[in-house]
Amino acid sequence: MEPKGNDFATSNGIQSGRSLYYDGGNGDELHAGERQAYNRNNDGGFEDISREDMIDRSSCEVRGEGSENHGSTDLDPLVQSIYKLQSAKEALEKEVLKFREVGLLDGALQDLPSDFATIDLELQLKEAVNRKYTGPELEDFFRLKIEAEVEYLAISRTVQKLRVESVDQITLLREKTTLASEQAQMMNMLENTKNKASMLKKEADKLVNSSEDIACADEKLKLQMGICQYTSYFLVQLVMLVLILGFFIFHISPNYSWVVPT
Repeated sequence: MEPKGNDFATSNGIQSGRSLYYDGGNGDELHAGERQAYNRNNDGGFEDISREDMIDRSSCEVRGEGSENHGSTDLDPLVQSIYKLQSAKEALEKEVLKFREVGLLDGALQDLPSDFATIDLELQLKEAVNRKYTGPELEDFFRLKIEAEVEYLAISRTVQKLRVESVDQITLLREKTTLASEQAQMMNMLENTKNKASMLKKEADKLVNSSEDIACADEKLKLQMGICQYTSYFLVQLVMLVLILGFFIFHISPNYSWVVPT
């Protein structure tokens, strides 16, 4: 189908607005919301009519044409299919716009058209009411409808797949960021540990050097004490030897005489 823009043209004063909620978890299931159409009166006011009323009116108009529009019995499912197709396309547009707002489909869907293929459904509805469709035309129309639905399903699945992949990529990126921060913290802790180890090694070297100095001082002190002790012993023995020699020399001397008491 050829795209005709985001805004749907109105015909015969009918302006339609519909909302559809897309269940992203199921992917292919669509939950249609409330659909409301507004019929503009001649005096400028708006009258609320439901989609079923519009379909009934269209069907009544088709049935009123008599035998000339003998294919009117096929228009009710046709009109319903048109509304379903329009609602599906509107939902797909909303989903894609949401993804484009968060920037998830900027690179992945750059080859897709900016505006999805939309049809002037009211105009085709009017044509379906005012004219008689032949068998081949209906077959072509339903074939185009089926192709559009298949294309929508493929795009919706692609969008769902891209959503899952984007979530996985975001999760992986967060995990990588967390891992990088943990690695940075570990590197900082390792660096601090290395610095502490080097400081402890320096302190240990200082303690070893000081202990060696203390040991050397102890040995020197012991050596000095031993020298002093041996020197004192030698001096004492020398003095005693001198005294003994002096005593013997004094006794051997001829000037020595015994004093006899009277």
